[in-house]
Amino acid sequence: MTKKINELAISAKKALERADILFERGEEEAAGEYYEMVIHDGGESADAFFRLAVIKEDGDRKKAIKYYRKAIKINPKHSEATYGLARIYGRYGKLDKAAKYFRKAVKLNPQDSKSFCGLALTLSQKKRFKEAEENLAKARELSPDDPVTYRICAMVLENKGDLEEALEQYRKSDELENNKQVEKKIEDLIVKVEDEGS
Repeated sequence: MTKKINELAISAKKALERADILFERGEEEAAGEYYEMVIHDGGESADAFFRLAVIKEDGDRKKAIKYYRKAIKINPKHSEATYGLARIYGRYGKLDKAAKYFRKAVKLNPQDSKSFCGLALTLSQKKRFKEAEENLAKARELSPDDPVTYRICAMVLENKGDLEEALEQYRKSDELENNKQVEKKIEDLIVKVEDEGS
């Protein structure tokens, strides 16, 4: 922790408020220092652990998992922490754990399309395409104009081997949100589709 924070004699509540403001501004490093202060002083804030997990996700996977689990232990109905834990398990190939936590996230917040998308992608990686498509249908119903839903749909179709339809879904995603990664994916998929046609 920085000297500046150590010199401040502030309550855990104030530290949490400051951390939340910094987090919302995108100042994650500074926010993380305040969240660390809260939890090291015995604070039992599920949100503090959740946000620390988000901050740690790219740099320290083990700590991120630990913090997501702690947030869920404090608040078993914390749907965002449950989704985050599922996502990180999926990202690192722990598909059974990812599916378990995506299912839990769907139950905790059945109006959250991203949980349905995550579950669909995970199921497609496990070659359970029928279930994956059922979850995608629910995600589309909840967020029909969400570019992420189209992108996940494309990834599921790619896993299934339907490259032409995947390409169409990536294009729909790109129409809704200009995204360099999607544009690159479209270019790569065009080459694959053309290669299959030759």
